[in-house]
Amino acid sequence: MANMAFPSNQTFDVAIIGTGMGGATLGYALAKNGVKVLFLEKGEANVQDSLGPTEEFTSPADLMRHGRWPHPVNGTVDGTPTTAHGLLGCGPGGTSRIYGGALERFETSDFEPYTAQTGSRSGWPFSYEHFEPFYQQAERLYKVTGTPDPLRPSQECDLINPPPLLARDVHYSDAFQRAGLHPYRLHTAFGYAENCKECVGAVCSKPCRHDARSICLNPALATGNATLVTGCEVQRIEAGTTGVHHLVCRIDGKEQTIKSNIYVLAAGAFASPALLLASANQHWPSGLANANGMVGRNLMFHASDFVALRMPPSATLDAPSKTLAFRDYYRHNGVPLGSIQSTGLTADSATLAFGLKTMLRRMTTINIPKVADKVLSLGARAASLYLRPRMIFATILEDLPYRENRVVLDKADPNGFRFEYVVHPELRDRIRQFRAVYRKSLAELQPIILSPEISLNFGHGCGTCCIGADPQTSVLDATNKARGIDNLYVVDASFFPTSGGTNPSLTIAANALRVAVAITARLKATASLGATSL
Repeated sequence: MANMAFPSNQTFDVAIIGTGMGGATLGYALAKNGVKVLFLEKGEANVQDSLGPTEEFTSPADLMRHGRWPHPVNGTVDGTPTTAHGLLGCGPGGTSRIYGGALERFETSDFEPYTAQTGSRSGWPFSYEHFEPFYQQAERLYKVTGTPDPLRPSQECDLINPPPLLARDVHYSDAFQRAGLHPYRLHTAFGYAENCKECVGAVCSKPCRHDARSICLNPALATGNATLVTGCEVQRIEAGTTGVHHLVCRIDGKEQTIKSNIYVLAAGAFASPALLLASANQHWPSGLANANGMVGRNLMFHASDFVALRMPPSATLDAPSKTLAFRDYYRHNGVPLGSIQSTGLTADSATLAFGLKTMLRRMTTINIPKVADKVLSLGARAASLYLRPRMIFATILEDLPYRENRVVLDKADPNGFRFEYVVHPELRDRIRQFRAVYRKSLAELQPIILSPEISLNFGHGCGTCCIGADPQTSVLDATNKARGIDNLYVVDASFFPTSGGTNPSLTIAANALRVAVAITARLKATASLGATSL
């Protein structure tokens, strides 16, 4: 994918900062309807295939060559410094180039007010029924494979039939059903071409994985209505009292000014709020769209246990493994818990060593000494001999929004930002509840939890530019337009008012399709655009 130059004095209909699930999906839907779209991407035009989730990259240049964000994301959890390595993508397609490919819907209850231990929550400014058509469009667009959840069979109508289960997965499915659970085939973005390994956590040039680059970005460019500029770092958004005037970017080492009629942030739940905060001016002294002080706040992750479950000694390991999920405890006795699904990982020495090193890196900013690295690898090998044969499943437990959990600017950090997060007692209690119920249900499979007491999924960050009906508590209105700025929208996971209890990617894509309708209608009101259907 080559970088495409553009005249610096050209004005586009829509400029989109970021090419992940939100940005690429929005741009594709707009370009198909005749809108002139400019994609601005921080990463390199062509990224290299990588070997998998256990491969380690160290230098920023090496990380970017392999489609990763160039610097670890730093922050604090309960005041203790922590670091997240290699979880964010950078390059055409964004994080979707390395994602696990699970494209799951939120529940109907996620869009409704409910009372939990933290009190009442309103959240989404529209209903599930309003959002469902966009879920359906996104599932068709990304060619989602899977089977309906038996607990809610009417919610998925156009899923592609997956390949038959292997004996290994039949073993798990039967055990789940004996426990009174309701397993189904995980909804994934894999085409399962011959010898597909799913390549979870890795950039792969094979056509198996349906990511934002292959499904939306490339087709958008093929329309002739979209332009991609890579190696573009947006430094600030210049805005007046009610609208954005232009972007100030650095491209190939030179500062450039980019103009558009409408601007869209899709840089992710960390970078998008950071850019708004960094664009403070005399009209917006606390940051763009931040008159109420809510930009960067309500940061949410998911709490995710990694659970090793016994399987038959003769089971096949070298095969696609993101196959099963169940949601029996999504809401348990009125308490928001979440879902459990395959990860595609086995409890082998390489995976365990990677997990141990990741946990250690989160607790220190010092490089792991070679001797410690060797000890960890030997320990992982011993643990794998004890655990095998086992597959690893993951819990995805809902996180709740709190004002003090946030992204803040930090000039001393290589990213220019960091996060602050406090683990509230109710989250610890819900983790304990979830562990108690799934341990009991999965007793036949001898579950072994490989995670620490609190294991936050930093790859699922969301909520830092929340959508909402209340101008005092939300950054975006119901159309994802920034409050107080007439021509600025946000379409990445930062718009989430709640995190739900499953993967965020499908909801990001569905919402981008919803926002595309609003932006297209707005542009058609001022210019004649020939609309076509997706």
